[in-house]
Amino acid sequence: IFCGDHILPTITPNISVMRDSDVNPLRDYLDSLAVAEQLPVIRAFPGHRDPFDTYAERIREIRIHHDERLAVMESMLAEPATGYDVCRRTFGSGLSNHQLRFAIAETLAHLFFLEQEGRVRRLTDGPDIRFVANSL
Repeated sequence: IFCGDHILPTITPNISVMRDSDVNPLRDYLDSLAVAEQLPVIRAFPGHRDPFDTYAERIREIRIHHDERLAVMESMLAEPATGYDVCRRTFGSGLSNHQLRFAIAETLAHLFFLEQEGRVRRLTDGPDIRFVANSL
């Protein structure tokens, strides 16, 4: 299969909230992985790096990565925090402006997913939009 950036052998694609885009791109991506996982693939040709033969295993690894990332971000929200705060705690402060833009967009995709799943809620009672966990 020519999988492009959809399934990469060693990194995960950047799943981001973008202006005028779908409100839950991470849900869409995870749903698309479920479809892709059903394909009988012997060799995958990604958009970056070398072809690989562990297609189904790599999909499982990507799902686990996102499950872990979601749990980490949710645990950060025992107290209200902005998307920027969560981004910095997740990715650190040593990012270039270019990397920070991608990190914030990816953080928001995860926060919007958590919100749609009912695991966090959005607070808009102050000058900044903040998120807080529902069950912690």
